Amino acid sequence: MALIKDYTLAGTSYTIPNAYHVITQISTQKRVSDILPPPDDSTESGFTEVGDRGPEVLWKAGYVCTIAITVWASKKDKEKGMRPVGFIGMNPTDNEYGQHVGHAAYDSRCMFLLAINNLNNELTQAYQYLMTLDFYRGAVVDD
Repeated sequence: MALIKDYTLAGTSYTIPNAYHVITQISTQKRVSDILPPPDDSTESGFTEVGDRGPEVLWKAGYVCTIAITVWASKKDKEKGMRPVGFIGMNPTDNEYGQHVGHAAYDSRCMFLLAINNLNNELTQAYQYLMTLDFYRGAVVDD
């Protein structure tokens, strides 16, 4: 499974049309409780009042999946064993191909909360999650 979408090389204006985006790693960690805001004795709750805590995946209890995506210029390049053209992910150590053409702006979006009672496995849920991001809007799924 993969997503087919244009990919602009970081720091350049060069765009590779119909690049082949493959999830090459998913790691799952169980967060046993919500991450609370910093303590603040001056509030009724005893915690700092925070208007927007950001995406739930950053603080909510549950199974947090971190995704690493490797990008090839095409499906044919991947099948031929060619080197990838890019990497999107939170952890540089997940980049098994050593390509350093990443996109820091996208890396922080490589996390989602796994739906345990969902009939789809982690990989399917990861691709479904990616399709909700603006970056992957309009991408074509390649089974």
